Amino acid sequence: MTYAASDFTVHSDDTISRPTADTLDKLWAALDGHQYLRVRFPKKVIENECLRLVAARRTQATGLEHRQPEPEELIHCLTIGPPLFVARSDSESKRATHVYRVVVEEDLDNNAPLRVYALKDVWHEIGRREEVDFYDLVARHCVENGIDMEKAGMARCHGNLNLARPGPHLVTDWDLASHGTAKRHHTRILLSPVGRPIHEFPSTKKLVEAFHAAVIHLKIAYDAGVLHRDVSANNVLLVEDPSSNIPGFLVDYDCAEMTENGVKLFNAWFNTRTPASWKESNKSLLDRTGTFPFMAIERIEAKQRRVTADHSSEGAVDSDADIAHPNDYLAC
Repeated sequence: MTYAASDFTVHSDDTISRPTADTLDKLWAALDGHQYLRVRFPKKVIENECLRLVAARRTQATGLEHRQPEPEELIHCLTIGPPLFVARSDSESKRATHVYRVVVEEDLDNNAPLRVYALKDVWHEIGRREEVDFYDLVARHCVENGIDMEKAGMARCHGNLNLARPGPHLVTDWDLASHGTAKRHHTRILLSPVGRPIHEFPSTKKLVEAFHAAVIHLKIAYDAGVLHRDVSANNVLLVEDPSSNIPGFLVDYDCAEMTENGVKLFNAWFNTRTPASWKESNKSLLDRTGTFPFMAIERIEAKQRRVTADHSSEGAVDSDADIAHPNDYLAC
């Protein structure tokens, strides 16, 4: 799927536009440090498909996961190539979830090396906790326990923007009402690293290393009080940058829930956000969710028996409610 200037998204979303010719020239020049992208996407492709999307980024690169409030500023993300992922959530194409490979336009004039991000554009279901809360809870746990997320290759959140309710500190120039419905809010979350599908693995060794990294990330998340609950072939990725030493990583906390300890930690560390409730989390944990081919067999067979899972088990992967076994990865 490509997104040229005539694409419907440009015309139906007032937070998406086309970059100027000058900006496109700067973008192409800045990609000189990312030869793998230059080889993959010729200049003409980038010029034809590049979109400019409003997003938000925390005002410092690191360390903000444990500060309140987290200061953010509006930015403009420039897409490189077609979307990395598209998943339709309903019949209306504008409600599709998109993940783009992007750089930040405001960084083009800096002398620092250009950073490539993944921008997830999703219509988030009202009533479910926003994905950023799970990313930040895991990040705060890593800060508190001396875990280097960069070295571990873990997915990190660098900014989150609810386009329907952007917050009083952000000056907006778009129609807020058009980005919200009675059931969903339009949200963009800025993430790193940028991934590519697990089925593109170059060797069996690299595939096993990616799965091993994902299991480690699951364990760290569990120790932080987060159950991922939707590990599948789409949510364990290889790192796109061929120069990276990171074998793979776990993404997508859309279906995640907090453990009882996670609820306590979240409310203590993020007391300016919507409080977490163990009663609500526990209720949600009793529901089956996830991607069917990757679910634990016991979980599927227990559907009719209404068996209560032991979410407090020390077996972090085994307790990840809906993909219980590391053996499930072998089905990928």
